[in-house]
Amino acid sequence: MIDSNKTKDIGSPTMAPSQFKWHALPMETLLRYKLEIEAHLPPTKLKDVNVESELVNQLRIAQMLQAKVIDLDDTEIPLNQIVQAVNSVSGAIEKLAKLQIELANAENLKKMEMAFIRAVKDLPDEAVENFFKRYEALTGELGVEK
Repeated sequence: MIDSNKTKDIGSPTMAPSQFKWHALPMETLLRYKLEIEAHLPPTKLKDVNVESELVNQLRIAQMLQAKVIDLDDTEIPLNQIVQAVNSVSGAIEKLAKLQIELANAENLKKMEMAFIRAVKDLPDEAVENFFKRYEALTGELGVEK
């Protein structure tokens, strides 16, 4: 909930975005607005989604939920709900870790490919041509995406 005493001077969401003082809003409110706005935007393609950013947003939301649950009196919330909040944060962190590993692997693969190409360039032209013909055929057979 927004405390009107703390936010007297932030303006109104109906004001021009450049006049509204978004930085004065709590992170929870900003995330809620972001989700509401995104719900009204046209669907995007998966390739346009920044998975890393979305996972970080999910982590922030889960952490805020976890903090709220932990701050409440133990008698107010059943233990299984506290565990669910903790598990939610753990799951988001696990997904972020997997994404980081996948990105690191992809970057390493690109570097290996660049080193490979540089090494092949030093070979005689005929050997390079023969190699890449065979390489193209094998990548096609294996279904490598280019």
